[in-house]
Amino acid sequence: MSALLEARGVGKRFPGPGGGEVWAVRGIDLAVERGAFLLLTGPSGSGKTTLLALLGTLERPTEGAVLFEGSDAAGISEGARARLRRRIGFVFPGGPMLPRLPLWENVTLGLVPLGRGVAERRRAAEEALGRLGLGERLRAAPETLSTGEMQRAALARALLGAPAALLVDEPLSNLDEAAARLVLEALEGFHRGGGTVVCATHGTAPFGSATGRVGLSGGRVV
Repeated sequence: MSALLEARGVGKRFPGPGGGEVWAVRGIDLAVERGAFLLLTGPSGSGKTTLLALLGTLERPTEGAVLFEGSDAAGISEGARARLRRRIGFVFPGGPMLPRLPLWENVTLGLVPLGRGVAERRRAAEEALGRLGLGERLRAAPETLSTGEMQRAALARALLGAPAALLVDEPLSNLDEAAARLVLEALEGFHRGGGTVVCATHGTAPFGSATGRVGLSGGRVV
């Protein structure tokens, strides 16, 4: 297998208190092979979320380079970067949804530029949301959803984009056992179909399909 995503000496620095600076991650070398199901583990504040954002080009590294299919993401135009992001599905807690727009329309907005009509998008949303236990919430406004429902809706939206990779942040938090099982089934199904998954998580036990694990502490690989 070849690396789909790669971090080479990656670091990210943010402004800190009192005018100082804080390194969220530093010195990260990581290759995510195509078809992998990789877990990023570590306590809160260890840099897992920042590393996901860097791998997905949502953040630019302060140092080092992030590569997608061997190409440096920093060396491409904004338009090319936007096209790259369409090949990556992001599932972050509290992901953005347009208020008052029905859930089914929110999760299929990414299909509009592809020329998908209303009926086709509605059918796709019904199937994706139904698999994640949200079939009765098609017309719900995002602001009426629970945190756990929002997480599952974000996963449905990411899967509908048919990405090459899913970057997922704590997908089982705020979920009961039944909902967590649906999320796991969706992630495992995507992986079995050839998709690449990078998942930040506190606990590894539920992820029986994982092919590897990288531990983080203090922003560095341990």
